[in-house]
Amino acid sequence: MSPLVDLNTADLATLLGAANLDARKADQIMQARPFWDFAELKMMPGFGAKTLRELRAVAEVVPPARVNLNTCDLRALQAVPGVGHKLAERLVAERPFENFSEVSLVKGVNAAALIALQKRTLLSMDGVAPRVRIVPPPKPEVRVPNPAATTSAAPAPATPPPAPEVQPEPQTPERVAHPVFDALHAAQQRAQRLRASKPAAPKPTAAPAGPRPEAPTVDVLTEEEWVTLQEYPEVVVGAPGALQVQDVQFSLAEHQMEVRREIRRRLPVFFSGWAFAALLLAAALGLHYADWLQFGPAAAAVAAAAQPVSVSTDAPPPAPAVAVKPAETSNAPATPVTVAPTSTAPVIVKPADDAPLSQADIGKLLFTEIFAPGDFWTQTGTNNDSTIEIAQDRLQISLTQAPAISWSVNAFRGANFYFQGTVEPRNCTTGDYYGLVFRYQDDANLYLFGVSCSGEYRVLRRSNGEYSVLADFTANAAVLTGNKQNLLGVHAQGADLKFYVNDLRVGSVNDGTVAAGFFGFFAKTDGNPGLQVYFDDAGAWELRAS
Repeated sequence: MSPLVDLNTADLATLLGAANLDARKADQIMQARPFWDFAELKMMPGFGAKTLRELRAVAEVVPPARVNLNTCDLRALQAVPGVGHKLAERLVAERPFENFSEVSLVKGVNAAALIALQKRTLLSMDGVAPRVRIVPPPKPEVRVPNPAATTSAAPAPATPPPAPEVQPEPQTPERVAHPVFDALHAAQQRAQRLRASKPAAPKPTAAPAGPRPEAPTVDVLTEEEWVTLQEYPEVVVGAPGALQVQDVQFSLAEHQMEVRREIRRRLPVFFSGWAFAALLLAAALGLHYADWLQFGPAAAAVAAAAQPVSVSTDAPPPAPAVAVKPAETSNAPATPVTVAPTSTAPVIVKPADDAPLSQADIGKLLFTEIFAPGDFWTQTGTNNDSTIEIAQDRLQISLTQAPAISWSVNAFRGANFYFQGTVEPRNCTTGDYYGLVFRYQDDANLYLFGVSCSGEYRVLRRSNGEYSVLADFTANAAVLTGNKQNLLGVHAQGADLKFYVNDLRVGSVNDGTVAAGFFGFFAKTDGNPGLQVYFDDAGAWELRAS
């Protein structure tokens, strides 16, 4: 077994050869790499479930080595999802970092960016000088003597009073530098300055003579011990030497200031979010009135059933009445409609010339759909004749009655376009055919282009509820027979309709009865209630004006 190809390092020749990719997909991979996970390929256009299954059998994604956040350049940082140019500059300015807790303190690092940095970078201090943090020394405590203790109403005694015992200043251990401790230290300094500026309370003039009480001893803890200590001694308020709560108004004012500052910070974000929502609503309404975006039942999915359409050279019999039943649920396809066949419309049919598909007039992309999970195909459901569902990353139409026809359309509309998609039948028999729905306006006005498992193609038009055969079952070598997958395409430019199978033109007609409409898929059977058809890799492009 040959080794798997690494999509992050393979050159163009390897991607085209060993990985079995075409030039467009190989160029997309080279432009978008490096990849960290195989699932990232699903976000690129054209990489559907089938392409990913085939690619996984011959290729793999080997994640690149993680870069050192303390030494990498701006370009390497901007390659991490969620890290822009400004955030990369802040990370470079504030590094080195010893752990990712310090990285989370950088302005602009949210939870998503931090997770991405942890997955794609590492922190190493090899060859990096540690960051120097300047810690200001604590201010010395000013002791104010008590004048009441030195004054007395009686004359001074002959014997001088004993000298007061001087208590040594406690040694404060070296403070640990940390952003949290820095904030605590700054708050302590502000409180000390306010206490020093506050006038001392008046003391009683008379005091009993006697020796001064000994100063209470205080256990000094470092800020790190204060945070991590789990057991605290019980403090009795009012006891000698107990800690006293001072400047309660100061703490409340600080809290109110922080609340106001946070409100001022969040108000612009709040109003900008509402402004953005209003702009989106205005844009959606503008697209709706310009007929670019449809709401309501105009783009609902449908499913209909018809008797087999046949072409007769004799005059057609009068059509019977049409019987229409309402859908069982809002999302379920409509119950099949029974109609009578009509004669072939007077259109110009050109023979097949096997000309390859030309992309000279292919313009802007209208939509692509790989049905994983099927963002543009929400019209699914079940009725008595068929089931439309999205399974195994494909749209599946299963017919349960015969004869029957069922289709499903999306919410994109076009007039001049190229529309294509893959079709793959299961349990296919003679008389079954399946393919593309285009220029769908409603149940009574649309075009159908499909192929059969016998190697034939067919084109139908439904106008005002009546079917007309534009091109009857015509054999062509481009159509793969049996339960094989075919790529169908329709090139519609006004009344000029060209039809392609596997990128080869099989025929064309000139008919402009239905000018514009939505896109979809259909399946039809005459006598096979077990027909299943899978549809995938749908896409439509506008045509450039000639």
